[in-house]
Amino acid sequence: MNVFKLTPHFYLREFECPCCGTVMMDEYFIGMLEKLRVEISLPIKINSGYRCRAYQKALKLARYEITGVMPPLPKIPFHTEGVAADIRIMDRPILNDDIQMLNDIGFTGIGISTSGWAHLDSGHDTIQTWKYSY
Repeated sequence: MNVFKLTPHFYLREFECPCCGTVMMDEYFIGMLEKLRVEISLPIKINSGYRCRAYQKALKLARYEITGVMPPLPKIPFHTEGVAADIRIMDRPILNDDIQMLNDIGFTGIGISTSGWAHLDSGHDTIQTWKYSY
């Protein structure tokens, strides 16, 4: 079990791939999440951290079964590279107003969901923002 404490607020187990338990997260990216946690002074739940390639593919197929539309896999699936996480800030949604703060911390991929969670990554060369309708 991955009980190793990565930062004052995050444990390795929070970033495990749900299908195999593997964790290969980038240390700098974890530092960015810690910086966010300190900045907002609220707990952050990691909904999805590292994903092995098999799990990434399974998610794509599951989305197809639900929507009937095959979503494209990104050229570089940042979850499989350890530089992405889907998060939820406890007790408040992530809003468009948070984009500048997230970018100032160093996140270059920022996807905000209408249900209050966000995808954050540090894998893009330039700042990319988008919306999820779920």
